[in-house]
Amino acid sequence: MIFLYKLIKLGFLHPRTLLSLVKARKVHGQNLSFLLKVSADRFAKRIAITDGYTHISFKELYQKVLQLSFILQEKVQPDKSGIALLLCKNEPAHVILLYALQNIGLQTILMHHKTSKQDLQKIQASQTSPCYIFASDMPQEVEQKTWNIYELLAFLIPHKTPFFVSKQFGNIVFPTSGTTGTPKLIEKKRGAFFGIFPFIDLIWRTQILKRKNAYLSIPISHSLGYTTLLFAGILGKKLLLVENKTTEQVVQILLEEKIDVLIGVPSSLHTIAIKLKDIPHQISLIISSGAPLNSLIFDTIIQNVTKNICSLYGSTEANTSFLADYDALLENVCALGKPFKGIQYKLVLLATGGFELCVRSPLINIKTHEGWVHSGDLVAEAKGKLIWCCRKDDMILKNGLNIYPTEIEHELLRIKGISAVCVVGQQDLIKGQIICAYIVLKENTILTEADIQFFLSSRLASIKIPDKIYWLEKFDYTNTGKIIKPK
Repeated sequence: MIFLYKLIKLGFLHPRTLLSLVKARKVHGQNLSFLLKVSADRFAKRIAITDGYTHISFKELYQKVLQLSFILQEKVQPDKSGIALLLCKNEPAHVILLYALQNIGLQTILMHHKTSKQDLQKIQASQTSPCYIFASDMPQEVEQKTWNIYELLAFLIPHKTPFFVSKQFGNIVFPTSGTTGTPKLIEKKRGAFFGIFPFIDLIWRTQILKRKNAYLSIPISHSLGYTTLLFAGILGKKLLLVENKTTEQVVQILLEEKIDVLIGVPSSLHTIAIKLKDIPHQISLIISSGAPLNSLIFDTIIQNVTKNICSLYGSTEANTSFLADYDALLENVCALGKPFKGIQYKLVLLATGGFELCVRSPLINIKTHEGWVHSGDLVAEAKGKLIWCCRKDDMILKNGLNIYPTEIEHELLRIKGISAVCVVGQQDLIKGQIICAYIVLKENTILTEADIQFFLSSRLASIKIPDKIYWLEKFDYTNTGKIIKPK
């Protein structure tokens, strides 16, 4: 009964919505374009996507997708058993192509536009079907056919290019790695309604339906970025996508577009929050995901932007599973919060020590034993609440004691002159492992190793104080904003 009440309050059981859904399924069948058609029928003139300069309504987006689908059929003439390799940017043009590839039923592997040539070649080599590469910055020395996204869109003539409609389903696949060996490819689960309970729970708990305009800084090539793109369409929200802009330019666009929701990884949210200090804005909700928050980023956001912040936890394999609200994060910035409706979890004790989080839910994208996904994350339970500790492979074993790098990193970030840290273990013949801290200082800051150790001596056990400290000018980051650990 509670679930039905939520559906009614959210407007999903309105007769007009249900009628639109039925009509869309008749046109597109299992093809995910039926969701785009529902949005076009419900929110026709509302802005669907924008980069701050080009504004595309839901109706225009749907029409452009069908017209570009026709262009793909005419120009690319893809084999239906083929695979599209889309080097995706957070730009309207790339979104239109992504939807068009789904509309014609072509399986699509979503990759970040900065994917290296080596990783692209690994994925190509792993496929037995013909590959079609789509990008705006064309990769060099690739064997399969390549197509420039902007050139394909240039063939589209408004009101003249015919529509192409398909009922064939095209899978979406996400590479989860690619630094060594063959990248692991995770296929998005089929169907539109298997995640209805977690989805409604997410909307209800974040109250995102009350907001109108969202900025997405997570790459669409990431599972969460792609899911957010779909959800924004279902909810009729304007989604701002910005690529290759400075933080100052992004902030200016946020203000001009009256953005009231920020969805991003902690590192990008942090840089925006710094620039927003003392600037009037309309942002009333921040959703952080893709990497754990830390105390420095959390404090900057709540001081400069809003206290209405939540953190999503999930993975490509298991999708979004937990949500921690402001109260939970205030108590512990690494809190996982509560699982979404329909999601189960358990903690499994490892032989090396620590508890690994395992998740079972209707959102899981892979086949597993009894439906449980091993997250690879170590989690502690305190007073009935789950706290993220670190990745399983990152735990440091020093003198027989399990040490979580996150705990040390959080204390280091309390030092005012430090802007970013990364703590890792280093092999040692005597102690097993020792603790190394890599530190980036803020401008015009001078700190010594003795200063660091003195500060930590009153906050951490002596065995947890870093044995070595390295000073760096900056860290390198992955495409989703995670620090690349120094070797």
